[in-house]
Amino acid sequence: MTMKTHHKQAIDRLVDSVKDDPDFLAVIVGGSIAKGVARDNSDVDVYLVVTDEAHARYKAEDRLFYFNRDFCDYPGGYIDGKLVKASFVEDAAERGSEPTRYSFTGSQVVFSKIPGLEEVVRRIPVYPEQNRERNLQDFYAQVLLYGNYFAPQAIDQGNKYMLAYAAANLVLFASRLILAHNRMLFPCHKSLGASVANAPDKPDG
Repeated sequence: MTMKTHHKQAIDRLVDSVKDDPDFLAVIVGGSIAKGVARDNSDVDVYLVVTDEAHARYKAEDRLFYFNRDFCDYPGGYIDGKLVKASFVEDAAERGSEPTRYSFTGSQVVFSKIPGLEEVVRRIPVYPEQNRERNLQDFYAQVLLYGNYFAPQAIDQGNKYMLAYAAANLVLFASRLILAHNRMLFPCHKSLGASVANAPDKPDG
């Protein structure tokens, strides 16, 4: 993973702050830095892996979200992320949702006390092939439902709300159908359009 010097310095400071803390087991860098598309002022996205006991304590204190500006010495910089248990990483590799898997795209373990964690992380951002055929059928059924039933009904009734709802769902499920066909992960609603634009095999237009 190549990164800008100031991002690496911020990550190094984060690692230095947790490496001797018994609560912390690993630091995984994700987001735009891991994907290689970070801007100069991009934030640093991380997963902080903590012990089960620490996770329970932080959860009770409502502190499972990490935020730090002090380690970033560039304009607009900050580190943010989630505190997770090691079992979360293992579960993500075995049965994680597509947005969860996508969030690990390009992710790198920059610090770890957990043997073999790097291999587990590599298995996360992979399309779940076992779900593909069912997904293709389900998404196509939704395309037919919203495109052939709800949208015409909304037009006939002059129901603008139903039409907007049907159109949004038609776009969602047609897009997910394209992604599944190309064995590409569904990222999130915000990044859906960009992902479909990058899909190599899709209908013209």
